[in-house]
Amino acid sequence: MRKLLIASLAIVGSSMLFAGATSTPAAATEYPWCAYYTGSHSGQNCGFVSQNQCLAAVHGVGGFCRVNPWYQGVEVYAVPRWRVY
Repeated sequence: MRKLLIASLAIVGSSMLFAGATSTPAAATEYPWCAYYTGSHSGQNCGFVSQNQCLAAVHGVGGFCRVNPWYQGVEVYAVPRWRVY
């Protein structure tokens, strides 16, 4: 009985290992806008769907937004920001 249990666990374990080896890895989601942080929070985050979302993320901490150069989706255009005096 004990040998049967060990054999069945070995079969189940090896089949799970094989199933994990053949599955495809999750694809990274690409977003069209990148935030480039400046100052003490320097770095970049390319996880923004819209320009306004990106601008809200850099507001108050310093930085700027640009179109993600690696984005492969629909073409994205920057909305011009006009100053009102």
